[in-house]
Amino acid sequence: MKNAVARAIAELGSLDVLINNAGIEINGTVVDLTAEQWEQQLAVNLRDVFLFSKYAIPAMQPLGGSIINISSVHAYVSWPRCPAYDASKSALIGLTRAMAIDHGRDRIRVNAICPGYIETPLLERWFASGIVTKEEVLKFHPLGRIGTTNDVAELALFLASDAAAFISGTSITVDGALTASGH
Repeated sequence: MKNAVARAIAELGSLDVLINNAGIEINGTVVDLTAEQWEQQLAVNLRDVFLFSKYAIPAMQPLGGSIINISSVHAYVSWPRCPAYDASKSALIGLTRAMAIDHGRDRIRVNAICPGYIETPLLERWFASGIVTKEEVLKFHPLGRIGTTNDVAELALFLASDAAAFISGTSITVDGALTASGH
């Protein structure tokens, strides 16, 4: 991660935006999950955000910047058999707020995006495997559709831009009103 930040600076000249977008979900209850599975989810979903930010923030400090952490609606609502994922994505919201407070004076804004169901290859694999059906997922969204990667990207572009110069320490859902509807 340290090398990735150094390479970005070497190739681009500076670093002013970091998007922490990684996540894995291993299903099981707290009884079913092994300690290794729990730790793996926390490592990818939380520790890696910490480490990328740790190395990116010093590079951003001279000019300021924007860090965008991709969390999940799982930070606000839980599904069965997702305790480690839910815990890690909830903790990411707390980390986002803490980083915004600690690095605001450096002109570094830190926000989180919390997507709901988004059309991705992973979601298509879930549909194919029967984990969930497209019809079930559509019922969760009052807007009547599943989100697209563009829906998330547009918000990330806004948060990275000067148009969001006074937005920091918050999380924004991109979920077609899924969380508003109680799902």
